[in-house]
Amino acid sequence: MPNPRRNRHAAIFDVDGVLVDSEPLHREAWEHVFGRRGVVVADEDYTWSIGRRDVTFAGVVRDKFGLTDSAESLRDEKIDFYLELLADRSESFDGILELVQALSADWRIGITSSAHLRAVDIVLSRFRLAPYFDAIVTNETVANHKPHPEPYQVCARALEVDPADCVAFEDSVTGVASARAAGMRVIALTTTFSADELCEADAVIDSVADTDEIVRLAEDLLALPAR
Repeated sequence: MPNPRRNRHAAIFDVDGVLVDSEPLHREAWEHVFGRRGVVVADEDYTWSIGRRDVTFAGVVRDKFGLTDSAESLRDEKIDFYLELLADRSESFDGILELVQALSADWRIGITSSAHLRAVDIVLSRFRLAPYFDAIVTNETVANHKPHPEPYQVCARALEVDPADCVAFEDSVTGVASARAAGMRVIALTTTFSADELCEADAVIDSVADTDEIVRLAEDLLALPAR
């Protein structure tokens, strides 16, 4: 018999920094691309790039250093190198598979990521997550990107769940802003930014290792009065 609750609640996951510990690999790939051109990008610029589209960051660095490459060619070179790293060396976080499995029993499950679909597919396959997701929104899916609410709005529609009945799992400031603007509750993980930087989230946690605790937290957030 269908579970009626599963059609009413949704958990939506970012990918980088939530499903997979990939932010260091992103930086390594960018350093490979820019290093070949004699460019050293500052830490604060890499921090700014987290949660944003690769082509946006590539364009910013190109303009700042007067590179002759197009933003698109820099992005493509970076993505190709990054995908190799992701397939060979990426690691997930303790408890992610168990959390997704537990939530999928009662909730619809989605992905909203600024990554490319090829990268998301690698993560889902590598960590045996693919069977649990009902909708996937990536860089290619939307016209407006985080921190705009469109990515999360599109995912909620695909899941056929009201945004007010969704909990987003995010690791970046831009991701938190996107999910909140879409009208969702947000649980932020301190895998990339500090708790202070993620203060706009409804809850900030250091780990998802305790599955039961995180499921209870998500349920409690959806029980709160509407903002």
